[in-house]
Amino acid sequence: ADEHVRIFSGEGSYKLIPIEKGMSVRYITQLMAEKHRVKLTAKHSLLEYNPELATERILEDHENVCEVIQNWNQTPCEIHFLERKDKWLLFSNPQVILERKQAQGQPSREERHKILQKWFPDRGGFNYPGFDGHSVVRDTIFYKNDTKDKWTKKYIELRGHKLLIFKKESAREKVPEEIVDLHGMLLHRGVEWKTKFKAPLSNGFAIRHPKVTKMNKSNNPDGRIRFFAAEDQLDELKWITALRLAKLGLKMIENYRNTISTVERPSSLLSLRPPSFGPLPLSNSRPNSLETLQVDGLQPSPKKPVPPSMPPSGHVHKAIFHQPPGQPVPHSKPRPAHQTQSTLNRPPPMTNFYDSPRAENHGPPSPLRRGDFPPPPPFISQIKQLTTQVYEQGNQSRGIGFDLPPPPPELMIQAARSSKMNGSATLPTPPRGARPPPPRRNPNTRLNH
Repeated sequence: ADEHVRIFSGEGSYKLIPIEKGMSVRYITQLMAEKHRVKLTAKHSLLEYNPELATERILEDHENVCEVIQNWNQTPCEIHFLERKDKWLLFSNPQVILERKQAQGQPSREERHKILQKWFPDRGGFNYPGFDGHSVVRDTIFYKNDTKDKWTKKYIELRGHKLLIFKKESAREKVPEEIVDLHGMLLHRGVEWKTKFKAPLSNGFAIRHPKVTKMNKSNNPDGRIRFFAAEDQLDELKWITALRLAKLGLKMIENYRNTISTVERPSSLLSLRPPSFGPLPLSNSRPNSLETLQVDGLQPSPKKPVPPSMPPSGHVHKAIFHQPPGQPVPHSKPRPAHQTQSTLNRPPPMTNFYDSPRAENHGPPSPLRRGDFPPPPPFISQIKQLTTQVYEQGNQSRGIGFDLPPPPPELMIQAARSSKMNGSATLPTPPRGARPPPPRRNPNTRLNH
Protein backbone atom coordinates (compact mmCIF):
# COMPACT_ATOMS: atom_id res chain seq x y z
CA ALA A 1 0.00 0.00 0.00
CA ASP A 2 1.20 3.53 -0.79
CA GLU A 3 -0.66 5.42 1.94
CA HIS A 4 -2.25 4.67 5.31
CA VAL A 5 -5.04 7.13 6.02
CA ARG A 6 -7.26 7.65 9.03
CA ILE A 7 -10.89 7.71 7.95
CA PHE A 8 -13.14 9.08 10.69
CA SER A 9 -16.75 8.11 11.33
CA GLY A 10 -19.67 10.05 12.73
CA GLU A 11 -19.04 9.11 16.38
CA GLY A 12 -15.43 10.34 16.28
CA SER A 13 -13.60 7.03 15.94
CA TYR A 14 -11.39 6.24 12.98
CA LYS A 15 -10.02 3.29 11.06
CA LEU A 16 -6.54 3.18 9.55
CA ILE A 17 -7.07 2.15 5.93
CA PRO A 18 -4.26 1.23 3.50
CA ILE A 19 -4.79 3.17 0.28
CA GLU A 20 -3.33 1.97 -3.01
CA LYS A 21 -3.00 3.89 -6.25
CA GLY A 22 -5.92 2.31 -8.05
CA MET A 23 -8.54 2.72 -5.31
CA SER A 24 -11.46 5.01 -6.09
CA VAL A 25 -13.76 6.85 -3.71
CA ARG A 26 -16.56 4.44 -4.53
CA TYR A 27 -14.37 1.46 -3.58
CA ILE A 28 -13.31 3.00 -0.25
CA THR A 29 -16.94 3.96 0.54
CA GLN A 30 -18.07 0.35 0.15
CA LEU A 31 -15.04 -0.85 2.10
CA MET A 32 -15.88 1.46 5.01
CA ALA A 33 -19.50 0.30 5.00
CA GLU A 34 -18.32 -3.30 5.32
CA LYS A 35 -15.83 -2.46 8.07
CA HIS A 36 -18.51 -0.64 10.07
CA ARG A 37 -20.99 -3.50 9.47
CA VAL A 38 -23.62 -1.14 8.07
CA LYS A 39 -25.81 -1.47 5.02
CA LEU A 40 -24.53 0.66 2.16
CA THR A 41 -26.93 3.45 1.13
CA ALA A 42 -26.84 6.10 -1.57
CA LYS A 43 -26.14 8.73 1.10
CA HIS A 44 -22.85 7.21 2.28
CA SER A 45 -20.03 9.53 1.28
CA LEU A 46 -16.39 10.34 1.86
CA LEU A 47 -16.03 13.91 3.09
CA GLU A 48 -12.78 15.86 2.85
CA TYR A 49 -12.35 18.44 5.63
CA ASN A 50 -9.73 21.20 5.49
CA PRO A 51 -9.29 22.91 8.89
CA GLU A 52 -7.07 25.72 7.55
CA LEU A 53 -9.62 26.82 4.96
CA ALA A 54 -12.61 25.76 7.10
CA THR A 55 -14.14 23.91 4.15
CA GLU A 56 -15.61 20.49 3.44
CA ARG A 57 -16.13 18.66 0.18
CA ILE A 58 -17.94 15.49 -0.82
CA LEU A 59 -15.50 13.41 -2.85
CA GLU A 60 -16.85 12.25 -6.19
CA ASP A 61 -17.16 8.50 -6.68
CA HIS A 62 -14.73 8.39 -9.62
CA GLU A 63 -11.94 10.33 -7.88
CA ASN A 64 -8.70 8.63 -6.96
CA VAL A 65 -8.25 8.68 -3.19
CA CYS A 66 -4.45 8.49 -3.40
CA GLU A 67 -4.33 11.57 -5.65
CA VAL A 68 -6.63 13.46 -3.29
CA ILE A 69 -4.25 12.77 -0.40
CA GLN A 70 -1.17 13.75 -2.40
CA ASN A 71 -2.74 17.14 -3.21
CA TRP A 72 -2.97 18.04 0.48
CA ASN A 73 0.69 19.17 0.48
CA GLN A 74 1.30 18.72 4.22
CA THR A 75 -2.06 20.33 5.05
CA PRO A 76 -3.68 18.55 8.04
CA CYS A 77 -6.81 17.51 6.16
CA GLU A 78 -9.15 14.70 7.20
CA ILE A 79 -11.46 12.22 5.49
CA HIS A 80 -14.78 11.32 7.11
CA PHE A 81 -17.20 8.50 6.33
CA LEU A 82 -20.72 9.91 6.73
CA GLU A 83 -24.21 9.89 5.29
CA ARG A 84 -24.89 13.12 3.38
CA LYS A 85 -28.27 13.98 1.89
CA ASP A 86 -26.76 16.60 -0.40
CA LYS A 87 -24.62 14.05 -2.27
CA TRP A 88 -27.37 13.32 -4.80
CA LEU A 89 -29.53 16.36 -4.15
CA LEU A 90 -29.70 17.05 -7.89
CA PHE A 91 -31.67 13.84 -8.52
CA SER A 92 -33.85 13.92 -5.41
CA ASN A 93 -34.67 17.65 -5.58
CA PRO A 94 -33.59 19.04 -8.98
CA GLN A 95 -35.73 22.14 -8.43
CA VAL A 96 -33.05 23.43 -6.05
CA ILE A 97 -31.21 24.94 -9.03
CA LEU A 98 -34.27 26.85 -10.24
CA GLU A 99 -35.60 30.14 -8.93
CA ARG A 100 -36.29 30.39 -5.21
CA LYS A 101 -40.06 30.12 -5.52
CA GLN A 102 -39.73 26.88 -7.48
CA ALA A 103 -36.89 25.60 -5.29
CA GLN A 104 -39.02 25.90 -2.14
CA GLY A 105 -41.85 23.86 -3.69
CA GLN A 106 -42.39 20.11 -3.61
CA PRO A 107 -42.84 18.95 -7.21
CA SER A 108 -44.17 15.51 -8.03
CA ARG A 109 -42.04 12.71 -9.39
CA GLU A 110 -43.13 13.42 -12.97
CA GLU A 111 -42.26 17.10 -12.60
CA ARG A 112 -38.83 16.26 -11.22
CA HIS A 113 -38.27 13.92 -14.16
CA LYS A 114 -39.11 16.72 -16.60
CA ILE A 115 -36.63 19.03 -14.88
CA LEU A 116 -33.88 16.44 -15.16
CA GLN A 117 -34.68 15.90 -18.84
CA LYS A 118 -33.62 19.46 -19.52
CA TRP A 119 -30.03 18.60 -18.63
CA PHE A 120 -30.06 14.88 -19.48
CA PRO A 121 -32.36 14.48 -22.49
CA ASP A 122 -33.63 11.05 -23.51
CA ARG A 123 -31.80 11.25 -26.85
CA GLY A 124 -28.53 11.37 -24.95
CA GLY A 125 -25.93 14.04 -24.35
CA PHE A 126 -25.87 16.80 -21.80
CA ASN A 127 -27.15 20.39 -21.62
CA TYR A 128 -25.60 22.92 -19.26
CA PRO A 129 -27.90 24.77 -16.85
CA GLY A 130 -29.43 27.82 -18.51
CA PHE A 131 -28.52 26.68 -22.05
CA ASP A 132 -31.92 27.84 -23.39
CA GLY A 133 -31.85 31.22 -21.66
CA HIS A 134 -34.28 30.06 -18.97
CA SER A 135 -33.46 29.13 -15.37
CA VAL A 136 -30.06 30.75 -15.56
CA VAL A 137 -28.10 30.29 -12.32
CA ARG A 138 -27.08 33.81 -11.26
CA ASP A 139 -27.02 35.92 -8.12
CA THR A 140 -25.50 38.89 -6.36
CA ILE A 141 -23.26 37.53 -3.66
CA PHE A 142 -20.45 38.44 -1.23
CA TYR A 143 -16.99 37.58 -2.57
CA LYS A 144 -13.30 37.64 -1.57
CA ASN A 145 -10.14 35.90 -2.81
CA ASP A 146 -7.51 36.96 -0.27
CA THR A 147 -7.21 37.01 3.50
CA LYS A 148 -6.56 40.75 3.54
CA ASP A 149 -9.40 41.63 1.18
CA LYS A 150 -12.79 42.65 2.47
CA TRP A 151 -15.99 40.96 1.54
CA THR A 152 -17.53 42.82 -1.41
CA LYS A 153 -20.67 42.18 -3.39
CA LYS A 154 -20.25 40.77 -6.89
CA TYR A 155 -22.62 39.56 -9.55
CA ILE A 156 -21.89 35.98 -10.67
CA GLU A 157 -23.47 33.97 -13.45
CA LEU A 158 -22.99 30.39 -14.60
CA ARG A 159 -22.54 30.01 -18.37
CA GLY A 160 -21.69 26.56 -19.59
CA HIS A 161 -18.76 25.18 -17.59
CA LYS A 162 -17.51 28.66 -16.65
CA LEU A 163 -18.40 30.98 -13.79
CA LEU A 164 -18.36 34.66 -14.73
CA ILE A 165 -17.76 37.31 -12.05
CA PHE A 166 -18.93 40.88 -12.73
CA LYS A 167 -18.68 44.03 -10.66
CA LYS A 168 -22.47 44.40 -10.63
CA GLU A 169 -25.52 43.06 -12.44
CA SER A 170 -25.77 45.97 -14.85
CA ALA A 171 -22.31 45.09 -16.20
CA ARG A 172 -23.23 41.53 -17.19
CA GLU A 173 -23.04 42.40 -20.89
CA LYS A 174 -19.51 43.73 -20.53
CA VAL A 175 -16.25 41.86 -20.11
CA PRO A 176 -16.29 40.07 -16.77
CA GLU A 177 -13.70 40.78 -14.12
CA GLU A 178 -12.87 37.09 -13.73
CA ILE A 179 -13.69 33.88 -15.57
CA VAL A 180 -13.37 30.64 -13.65
CA ASP A 181 -13.17 27.45 -15.70
CA LEU A 182 -14.76 24.76 -13.53
CA HIS A 183 -12.96 21.90 -15.26
CA GLY A 184 -10.22 20.77 -12.91
CA MET A 185 -11.48 22.89 -9.98
CA LEU A 186 -12.65 21.68 -6.57
CA LEU A 187 -15.92 22.85 -4.99
CA HIS A 188 -16.17 23.24 -1.21
CA ARG A 189 -18.80 24.24 1.31
CA GLY A 190 -17.89 26.69 4.06
CA VAL A 191 -17.75 25.77 7.76
CA GLU A 192 -17.94 28.51 10.43
CA TRP A 193 -16.66 31.26 8.15
CA LYS A 194 -18.02 33.97 10.45
CA THR A 195 -15.42 32.96 13.01
CA LYS A 196 -12.62 31.99 10.62
CA PHE A 197 -12.81 34.75 7.98
CA LYS A 198 -15.32 37.19 9.51
CA ALA A 199 -17.80 36.45 6.76
CA PRO A 200 -20.98 38.55 6.68
CA LEU A 201 -23.10 35.39 6.37
CA SER A 202 -22.94 31.91 7.89
CA ASN A 203 -23.22 29.89 4.66
CA GLY A 204 -20.93 29.90 1.67
CA PHE A 205 -18.85 27.96 -0.86
CA ALA A 206 -15.34 28.09 -2.27
CA ILE A 207 -13.66 27.26 -5.58
CA ARG A 208 -9.99 26.34 -5.75
CA HIS A 209 -7.42 24.46 -7.80
CA PRO A 210 -6.31 21.09 -6.33
CA LYS A 211 -2.71 22.30 -6.02
CA VAL A 212 -3.64 25.47 -4.12
CA THR A 213 -4.07 24.90 -0.38
CA LYS A 214 -3.58 28.42 1.03
CA MET A 215 -5.07 31.82 0.29
CA ASN A 216 -2.77 34.09 -1.70
CA LYS A 217 -2.93 37.07 -4.06
CA SER A 218 -1.51 35.26 -7.08
CA ASN A 219 -1.32 36.80 -10.52
CA ASN A 220 -2.33 33.46 -11.94
CA PRO A 221 -6.14 33.19 -11.75
CA ASP A 222 -5.91 29.44 -11.12
CA GLY A 223 -3.66 30.07 -8.12
CA ARG A 224 -6.35 31.85 -6.11
CA ILE A 225 -8.99 30.52 -3.77
CA ARG A 226 -12.34 32.23 -4.28
CA PHE A 227 -14.77 32.49 -1.37
CA PHE A 228 -18.48 33.23 -1.80
CA ALA A 229 -20.82 33.95 1.14
CA ALA A 230 -24.37 32.74 0.43
CA GLU A 231 -27.55 34.20 1.85
CA ASP A 232 -28.78 30.96 3.46
CA GLN A 233 -28.41 27.20 3.22
CA LEU A 234 -30.81 26.94 0.28
CA ASP A 235 -28.73 29.43 -1.69
CA GLU A 236 -25.55 27.55 -0.78
CA LEU A 237 -27.02 24.20 -1.91
CA LYS A 238 -28.22 25.78 -5.16
CA TRP A 239 -24.76 26.95 -6.11
CA ILE A 240 -22.91 23.82 -5.02
CA THR A 241 -25.33 21.59 -6.95
CA ALA A 242 -25.26 23.78 -10.06
CA LEU A 243 -21.45 24.02 -10.07
CA ARG A 244 -21.09 20.25 -9.66
CA LEU A 245 -23.50 19.71 -12.55
CA ALA A 246 -21.62 22.15 -14.79
CA LYS A 247 -18.26 20.66 -13.88
CA LEU A 248 -19.08 16.92 -14.13
CA GLY A 249 -21.78 16.81 -16.78
CA LEU A 250 -22.57 13.25 -17.84
CA LYS A 251 -20.11 11.90 -15.28
CA MET A 252 -22.48 12.96 -12.53
CA ILE A 253 -25.43 10.87 -13.75
CA GLU A 254 -23.05 7.99 -14.48
CA ASN A 255 -21.85 8.01 -10.87
CA TYR A 256 -25.44 8.24 -9.66
CA ARG A 257 -26.55 5.23 -11.69
CA ASN A 258 -23.59 3.18 -10.51
CA THR A 259 -24.40 4.03 -6.90
CA ILE A 260 -28.08 3.15 -7.26
CA SER A 261 -27.26 -0.16 -8.93
CA THR A 262 -24.80 -0.96 -6.14
CA VAL A 263 -27.32 -0.15 -3.42
CA GLU A 264 -30.27 -1.96 -4.99
CA ARG A 265 -28.22 -5.00 -6.02
CA PRO A 266 -25.10 -4.96 -3.85
CA SER A 267 -21.97 -6.01 -5.67
CA SER A 268 -18.83 -7.29 -4.05
CA LEU A 269 -15.88 -4.97 -3.66
CA LEU A 270 -13.85 -7.18 -5.99
CA SER A 271 -16.02 -6.09 -8.91
CA LEU A 272 -14.44 -2.65 -8.37
CA ARG A 273 -10.86 -3.94 -8.07
CA PRO A 274 -8.39 -2.10 -10.29
CA PRO A 275 -6.63 -4.45 -12.73
CA SER A 276 -3.28 -3.77 -11.06
CA PHE A 277 -4.45 -5.65 -7.94
CA GLY A 278 -3.98 -8.99 -9.66
CA PRO A 279 -6.40 -11.90 -10.20
CA LEU A 280 -9.43 -12.51 -8.04
CA PRO A 281 -8.91 -14.85 -5.09
CA LEU A 282 -10.68 -18.19 -5.16
CA SER A 283 -11.68 -18.12 -1.49
CA ASN A 284 -13.85 -15.69 0.41
CA SER A 285 -11.62 -13.23 2.25
CA ARG A 286 -14.56 -11.23 3.64
CA PRO A 287 -17.26 -13.39 5.25
CA ASN A 288 -19.39 -10.33 6.05
CA SER A 289 -19.55 -9.11 2.45
CA LEU A 290 -22.38 -6.96 1.22
CA GLU A 291 -23.25 -9.63 -1.29
CA THR A 292 -25.58 -12.27 0.07
CA LEU A 293 -25.67 -14.64 -2.87
CA GLN A 294 -22.13 -14.09 -4.09
CA VAL A 295 -18.73 -14.63 -2.58
CA ASP A 296 -16.30 -11.83 -3.43
CA GLY A 297 -18.00 -11.23 -6.75
CA LEU A 298 -17.87 -14.88 -7.76
CA GLN A 299 -20.95 -17.02 -7.99
CA PRO A 300 -20.93 -19.97 -5.56
CA SER A 301 -19.51 -23.04 -7.23
CA PRO A 302 -22.27 -25.46 -8.28
CA LYS A 303 -22.34 -28.94 -6.88
CA LYS A 304 -20.26 -31.32 -8.93
CA PRO A 305 -22.39 -33.94 -10.71
CA VAL A 306 -21.78 -37.47 -9.59
CA PRO A 307 -20.12 -39.42 -12.41
CA PRO A 308 -21.86 -42.59 -13.59
CA SER A 309 -19.08 -44.75 -12.14
CA MET A 310 -19.81 -43.48 -8.62
CA PRO A 311 -23.24 -44.57 -7.39
CA PRO A 312 -25.13 -42.20 -5.12
CA SER A 313 -25.61 -43.12 -1.50
CA GLY A 314 -28.30 -45.71 -0.87
CA HIS A 315 -28.02 -47.36 -4.32
CA VAL A 316 -25.70 -50.05 -5.64
CA HIS A 317 -24.96 -50.43 -9.32
CA LYS A 318 -24.09 -53.86 -10.63
CA ALA A 319 -20.56 -54.14 -12.02
CA ILE A 320 -20.45 -55.33 -15.61
CA PHE A 321 -17.45 -57.51 -16.50
CA HIS A 322 -16.32 -58.16 -20.02
CA GLN A 323 -16.32 -61.92 -20.27
CA PRO A 324 -15.34 -64.02 -23.26
CA PRO A 325 -18.32 -65.32 -25.21
CA GLY A 326 -19.75 -68.55 -23.97
CA GLN A 327 -18.71 -68.08 -20.33
CA PRO A 328 -21.33 -67.19 -17.74
CA VAL A 329 -21.10 -63.92 -15.85
CA PRO A 330 -20.08 -64.59 -12.22
CA HIS A 331 -22.66 -63.68 -9.63
CA SER A 332 -21.78 -62.27 -6.25
CA LYS A 333 -23.64 -62.96 -3.04
CA PRO A 334 -26.58 -60.58 -2.78
CA ARG A 335 -26.34 -57.93 -0.05
CA PRO A 336 -29.16 -56.59 2.07
CA ALA A 337 -30.81 -53.47 0.75
CA HIS A 338 -29.66 -51.34 3.69
CA GLN A 339 -25.97 -52.30 3.26
CA THR A 340 -23.74 -50.49 0.86
CA GLN A 341 -20.01 -50.50 0.26
CA SER A 342 -19.56 -47.64 2.71
CA THR A 343 -21.45 -49.42 5.49
CA LEU A 344 -19.51 -52.66 4.95
CA ASN A 345 -16.14 -50.90 5.22
CA ARG A 346 -17.20 -48.93 8.30
CA PRO A 347 -15.53 -50.06 11.57
CA PRO A 348 -17.77 -51.46 14.30
CA PRO A 349 -19.24 -48.85 16.63
CA MET A 350 -17.83 -48.26 20.09
CA THR A 351 -21.27 -48.62 21.66
CA ASN A 352 -24.54 -50.35 20.87
CA PHE A 353 -26.62 -47.27 21.60
CA TYR A 354 -27.00 -46.12 17.98
CA ASP A 355 -27.96 -49.56 16.77
CA SER A 356 -31.05 -49.69 18.94
CA PRO A 357 -34.42 -49.42 17.17
CA ARG A 358 -35.45 -46.44 19.27
CA ALA A 359 -32.55 -44.37 17.99
CA GLU A 360 -33.47 -45.15 14.38
CA ASN A 361 -37.11 -44.27 14.94
CA HIS A 362 -36.16 -41.06 16.82
CA GLY A 363 -38.12 -42.19 19.85
CA PRO A 364 -37.53 -41.18 23.43
CA PRO A 365 -34.03 -41.96 24.68
CA SER A 366 -33.71 -45.28 26.53
CA PRO A 367 -31.80 -45.50 29.84
CA LEU A 368 -28.12 -46.26 29.50
CA ARG A 369 -27.03 -49.79 30.35
CA ARG A 370 -23.65 -51.25 31.18
CA GLY A 371 -23.63 -53.34 28.03
CA ASP A 372 -24.01 -50.25 25.83
CA PHE A 373 -20.38 -49.29 26.39
CA PRO A 374 -17.14 -51.30 26.01
CA PRO A 375 -15.33 -52.55 29.15
CA PRO A 376 -12.45 -50.46 30.53
CA PRO A 377 -8.84 -51.46 29.82
CA PRO A 378 -7.34 -54.09 32.16
CA PHE A 379 -4.83 -51.80 33.83
CA ILE A 380 -7.66 -49.62 35.20
CA SER A 381 -8.94 -52.46 37.38
CA GLN A 382 -5.35 -53.22 38.48
CA ILE A 383 -4.84 -49.60 39.55
CA LYS A 384 -8.08 -49.69 41.54
CA GLN A 385 -7.02 -52.85 43.35
CA LEU A 386 -3.55 -51.48 44.00
CA THR A 387 -4.96 -48.20 45.37
CA THR A 388 -7.17 -50.07 47.82
CA GLN A 389 -4.26 -52.20 49.06
CA VAL A 390 -1.97 -49.19 49.43
CA TYR A 391 -4.59 -47.31 51.47
CA GLU A 392 -5.16 -50.27 53.79
CA GLN A 393 -1.45 -51.08 54.30
CA GLY A 394 -0.38 -47.47 54.75
CA ASN A 395 -3.10 -46.55 57.22
CA GLN A 396 -2.57 -49.71 59.32
CA SER A 397 1.23 -49.28 59.47
CA ARG A 398 1.05 -45.60 60.41
CA GLY A 399 -2.04 -45.79 62.60
CA ILE A 400 -3.80 -43.08 60.68
CA GLY A 401 -7.55 -42.97 61.03
CA PHE A 402 -8.27 -41.02 57.85
CA ASP A 403 -7.52 -41.47 54.15
CA LEU A 404 -4.41 -39.94 52.60
CA PRO A 405 -4.34 -38.57 49.08
CA PRO A 406 -3.54 -41.19 46.43
CA PRO A 407 0.06 -41.61 45.29
CA PRO A 408 1.15 -40.25 41.91
CA PRO A 409 -0.07 -42.23 38.88
CA GLU A 410 3.51 -42.97 37.79
CA LEU A 411 4.23 -44.90 41.02
CA MET A 412 0.91 -46.72 40.80
CA ILE A 413 1.58 -47.88 37.26
CA GLN A 414 5.12 -48.92 38.16
CA ALA A 415 3.79 -50.86 41.16
CA ALA A 416 1.15 -52.52 39.00
CA ARG A 417 3.83 -53.71 36.59
CA SER A 418 6.07 -54.99 39.37
CA SER A 419 3.13 -56.78 41.00
CA LYS A 420 2.54 -58.60 37.75
CA MET A 421 6.09 -59.91 37.76
CA ASN A 422 6.58 -60.54 41.50
CA GLY A 423 3.02 -61.33 42.45
CA SER A 424 2.99 -58.66 45.19
CA ALA A 425 1.56 -55.20 45.34
CA THR A 426 4.14 -53.01 47.07
CA LEU A 427 5.19 -49.51 46.21
CA PRO A 428 8.68 -49.26 44.73
CA THR A 429 11.18 -47.53 47.01
CA PRO A 430 14.13 -45.59 45.68
CA PRO A 431 17.49 -47.32 46.19
CA ARG A 432 19.42 -46.22 49.27
CA GLY A 433 23.17 -45.94 48.95
CA ALA A 434 26.12 -43.93 50.16
CA ARG A 435 25.94 -40.21 49.79
CA PRO A 436 27.89 -38.85 46.82
CA PRO A 437 31.21 -37.15 47.65
CA PRO A 438 31.31 -33.37 47.72
CA PRO A 439 32.50 -31.63 44.59
CA ARG A 440 36.22 -30.97 44.34
CA ARG A 441 37.58 -27.51 43.92
CA ASN A 442 39.68 -26.75 40.90
CA PRO A 443 43.38 -26.62 41.90
CA ASN A 444 43.94 -23.57 39.78
CA THR A 445 41.36 -21.55 41.74
CA ARG A 446 42.33 -22.82 45.23
CA LEU A 447 43.63 -20.26 47.63
CA ASN A 448 46.97 -21.16 49.25
CA HIS A 449 47.35 -19.86 52.81
